[in-house]
Formats: sequence, structure tokens, C-alpha cells
Amino acid sequence: MNQPQLSCGPYCNSKEGYYFKTQLRGTTETNYTFDGEFDVENNGHLHDSLRYYDSKWTYCSSCHKRLFKEEME
Repeated sequence: MNQPQLSCGPYCNSKEGYYFKTQLRGTTETNYTFDGEFDVENNGHLHDSLRYYDSKWTYCSSCHKRLFKEEME
């Protein structure tokens, strides 16, 4: 990562951090028991077949303003 030296959000001074917006693509199966409850034991695979695409821009976790562009290698 080519993160600039930031110790806090430049707009709000938050020390919470930053995030990437991520787009997910794919298909998965969500399992439920016959009483309608989410089946925790059989849903460990939910994200295995999904593809993740991070945006190039980062955003402040607190004020959600755009911070810097990350050059992916």
C-alpha cells in the first residue's frame, strides 16, 4: 500500500481509520434450518465463491470523506 502518512482524518481529526468501498460479485447459497433459523454450521462457505473488488479510493471511517487514492500493484 502507498498510504500517505496520516495519523488522523484530515477533515474531522478522527483516529478511527479508513476503509475501501468493496464490490462483491458472485452467487452463493444461504442455508436455514427447517424452523427458519440461520444455519451457522452450514454457512461457512458464504463468501468462498464471491469475487471482491476494492475501489482505488479510501474513505474516512468517521466522516466518510474521500481521503487518498491507493495505487494497487
